[in-house]
Amino acid sequence: MAKTLLAKNLKSLRHIKRINQEVLAKGVGVPRNRIASYETQNIEPKLDLLAKIAAYFDLSIDALLTVPITHENYESIRKMRSTVEKTKAISVQALMVDLATNQDQEDVAQYAKRQQQIEKAFDGILAMHSLQENKDGWGVYHKQLEFLIRQLLKQNVELIRTIYRINSTNTINKST
Repeated sequence: MAKTLLAKNLKSLRHIKRINQEVLAKGVGVPRNRIASYETQNIEPKLDLLAKIAAYFDLSIDALLTVPITHENYESIRKMRSTVEKTKAISVQALMVDLATNQDQEDVAQYAKRQQQIEKAFDGILAMHSLQENKDGWGVYHKQLEFLIRQLLKQNVELIRTIYRINSTNTINKST
């Protein structure tokens, strides 16, 4: 039976971290034989467990499922996750600085500020939820909802940028 990339990555990550299946299983709250099954491709984990495994190794779910992880590239893949988070915050801040320099863009600047407030509130909600035990089986739905909200926030930033560009173009056209 051919192994999936997830199966290969789990085994590789355990070797990189020098842990056995038992340690990983305890770390993510499942029996050892379940980890063994994931590594031999007998079963695939649910999304909420994928999130726990990814968090255990400080990776994104995307990297865990789609990038062949080796000793050589593990640190750079792991660091990409935090870089993406930092980039997201910087892009909104940069947008706000750009907007603040043009007084005609006050409304758009308010949209950007509100976007940042929404992102902070959302991150706070996620942090609170991660501290609670997932006893009611909503973990999969939580991750799906988180993904959808992050996509909406990303589209909102793009919309703000588009409005800014349109307003900037209109301002230039009015002055000529």
